[in-house]
Amino acid sequence: MNAASDNSIVRFATFELDLKEEQLRKSGSLVRLPPQPFKLLATLATHAGRLVTRQELCDQIWGPGPIVDFEQGLNHCIKQVRLALGDDADNPRFIETVPKRGYRFIADIHAYDRVHAAAAPEPDLAGDGSPGTGPGRTRRGRQWVLAAAILSAIALTVAFVATTRREPSKGITATRTTLAVLPFHVLNRQEDIGFLGLAIPDAITARLARAGRLRVTPTNAVVHAQPDRRAIPETARALGVDYLLTGTIQLIAENTRVTVQLVSAADNGSVWAEHYDLPHANLLTLEDAISEKVAGALKVPVTSAERAQLTHRYTSNAPAYESYLRGRAELLRYTQEGTLAAIKSFDAAARLDPRYPLAHAGLASASAQMHLRFAADDEVALWSARAQREASLALDLDPELAEVHEALAAVYGQTDFDWPRTISESRQTLALNPSLPLPHYYLARAFYHYGLLEMIESEVRAGLDIDPVNRLEAYRLRGTAALVSGRFQEALHWLGEARKLSAPEVTAWYYAQSLYYAGDRHGAESLLQGLRGSAQAGQRARATLASFLAADGAKVQAEVLIGQTLAIAYMDHHVAYSLGAAYAQLGQPGQAVAWLRKAADSGFPCYPWYAGDPLLQPIHADPAFGRLLSDLQDQLQLARTRYR
Repeated sequence: MNAASDNSIVRFATFELDLKEEQLRKSGSLVRLPPQPFKLLATLATHAGRLVTRQELCDQIWGPGPIVDFEQGLNHCIKQVRLALGDDADNPRFIETVPKRGYRFIADIHAYDRVHAAAAPEPDLAGDGSPGTGPGRTRRGRQWVLAAAILSAIALTVAFVATTRREPSKGITATRTTLAVLPFHVLNRQEDIGFLGLAIPDAITARLARAGRLRVTPTNAVVHAQPDRRAIPETARALGVDYLLTGTIQLIAENTRVTVQLVSAADNGSVWAEHYDLPHANLLTLEDAISEKVAGALKVPVTSAERAQLTHRYTSNAPAYESYLRGRAELLRYTQEGTLAAIKSFDAAARLDPRYPLAHAGLASASAQMHLRFAADDEVALWSARAQREASLALDLDPELAEVHEALAAVYGQTDFDWPRTISESRQTLALNPSLPLPHYYLARAFYHYGLLEMIESEVRAGLDIDPVNRLEAYRLRGTAALVSGRFQEALHWLGEARKLSAPEVTAWYYAQSLYYAGDRHGAESLLQGLRGSAQAGQRARATLASFLAADGAKVQAEVLIGQTLAIAYMDHHVAYSLGAAYAQLGQPGQAVAWLRKAADSGFPCYPWYAGDPLLQPIHADPAFGRLLSDLQDQLQLARTRYR
């Protein structure tokens, strides 16, 4: 049954609220909304026009209990729903606040299944000033819904006739607009302004991404795009966007001249163009002005709350802002050298303005990246501590900034391997800014570690939909999901594709496993023997090679590698798992189960892999291993209930 005929869907404005699938869609596109905010929206929308008290909403979301326990959670849910709808508390179109009492859904509902909606208990509103419930109320409700549906159909017909006779405008009136801001061309390549060619577009992208009706391609998808005018349509098609913003930067005496042009991919026509001459120190004002003009030229409706986000400045210190822009440009290189240079620039920005939340968020993300990918053994703890410290500072400075929650998701997922918080922060990031691809990959990574393999692909697809150019994380996650599902040839394909796009530290360990399980033991062992670099890469390679050699009968070599692994401080759940597999092949079930349980407890409770890994076959009859499998199966069911 399609969306047009499914009577379990609540329709209002350009939104569809699917009560069966628990999904919110806008103009057919999925809008990310966590389970609790979804329940809140469903409760309000299925009781449109009526006051629903705060206590009743809490009962619907968390079950009966004292409202004081849930005040903060309810406020957070309301914020997430308003962000998803693009609603404004001061000038609401969807949810009206009744001070100190509750909320009322005020948008017109086109149609929905009253029987399905009744599956949730209807709040008893008697005594709150609104009409009571009862058969008469239900009949009037049905009549109202029918009338609204008829009026809506008439309005749609009139709108269709009107739009078919209207001349096309140079702007855009569609409810879903897609845009990419390309790197600006620096005309006089002085060393001190070259970074602005990427940094200014990145800042504009971050601004525009906060407009709920505009989907902006992230900077890392366009970092290498520098088309001439004739290549605009091809570039737009490759990025999957309708519009491109291009620009040039030039130093003229004491000023910086920035020229920008908004181009339609459909006809290569100019929608809007302007140039700005301003002192170099006044770059703080530039992204604000351009962002507002672009939103206006595209005719994207912007709420007052979104407009405030478009023009909000997170620092008034121009040198701090310039250092932050340098850091963003360096971080987008995705190398150890670039990450360290980014940290240096973010650190300078934070020193110039200690209350600059974006600088601390940048430091948190870059430090987490250093911890996971590039740190030597004696640096791992230092980078982890710094990532956590900077993330905490950023959160204290601005808890409503999407980049702060994205940094927190990176820290929890890359230092602590704290998957519940990774999931929570990723979903919060997407509620604040649905144009960011990385939170989808953070979610998919968490689901892989939990063993929620059926939930990975939807997040991968969502990430690719936002950024179709950078496919490394998508391919790597597809490969790891196939690996732990036992689809070894498929894993070999995806991880092989990922390996072409990355440094060895990122994918070689995963690719070696796919080689081994697909039957190429020699190739897997050779690759692991040559894998060096960071503490993580070296430790995972040693422990995994030990398990492969033990399975091949080279027990002395395996034991030497185990000893080398245990002599080094770095330990994560994958290292612990491989040690467990090695001990299983060495005929030491007690040691094997102890290390496997350590792996599960420290971030890898992936039941499907523990149950299906051929290297663990020798201990399948061991009672302690059986108890571990039972515990992991229970954890999987709990995670599935919690995170669906």
